[in-house]
Amino acid sequence: MVASAIVQAVVVTQRGRFEAFGDASPENVEPFLVPHLIRVAETRAKARALRDAVNVGVVSFEELDGTDLLPESADPG
Repeated sequence: MVASAIVQAVVVTQRGRFEAFGDASPENVEPFLVPHLIRVAETRAKARALRDAVNVGVVSFEELDGTDLLPESADPG
């Protein structure tokens, strides 16, 4: 059985209400994060909802499928 976590985040601003879902499973997180699927899904959901609330079109680092996508010298911050 494969575990998965799905979390909904809601951001309310003067501009309105912004909702987003985040998911995490062993297939889309780094191996060391597998015991923390709920927290990863929560972080992804928050990032998506906040990104929509402030109208930012950039994907957050937490939404990437792994740090191996970055060159060794890259600074994700």
